[in-house]
Amino acid sequence: MQNEDANPNLVIIDPGTGTQSTPYTFGPTPHGGGYDDMSFRNGDVFISASNPSNNPNTGPAIVKAEISGTTVNVSPVLLANANATDVRSGRSVTLNLLDPDSMIFDPVGDLVLDSQSDAELIIVRHPGFTDQSVFHLALTVGGAKAQVDDTVFVTSSKGVILVSDRDGETVYSISEPIFASGAAYTATPNSVARLNLDTGVITPIVTGMVSPHGMAFILK
Repeated sequence: MQNEDANPNLVIIDPGTGTQSTPYTFGPTPHGGGYDDMSFRNGDVFISASNPSNNPNTGPAIVKAEISGTTVNVSPVLLANANATDVRSGRSVTLNLLDPDSMIFDPVGDLVLDSQSDAELIIVRHPGFTDQSVFHLALTVGGAKAQVDDTVFVTSSKGVILVSDRDGETVYSISEPIFASGAAYTATPNSVARLNLDTGVITPIVTGMVSPHGMAFILK
């Protein structure tokens, strides 16, 4: 994905040969911005709708994509002003997602989206299906709002977390003697932190980074 803030296009790369496709184009973005992260499940492609131009944002925050010819057609999966159940209180809240960013599927198949500047995670159960449900989790560190980027889920007790410190021009490997399977870790503006999905509290475990972003959990 290129040009996440506006005028996005998509290039498909064959990892075996390095061959790149001609860029696929999108129609006018209904939210006024671009497209950012992609997640894949059962042949479906989900994309976060980034950099919305309106506040309140009534456009989509997540779309589903299909390629037709040289065009990527999208359909809304989650509207930025959808109703959601707050994880901590159980109450219904109306969203206003102003910074949809990174996405990942968790170990049970829920699609997890961070709305970065809003300091919150949105969890979509059964995305794109008629029984879809949405949950909201505010993020905090030391009692203050916490902005995060990529999140990863540990899938085994043995492995490493790779994190790209973008502005530090370094990729780090984070290991523990035994990871808790299913545990979530997330990138903050200057650290990698453990994320409690019941409370939204994040606890930094590696600090002093410049600008950590992309992360992946790799089995040993």
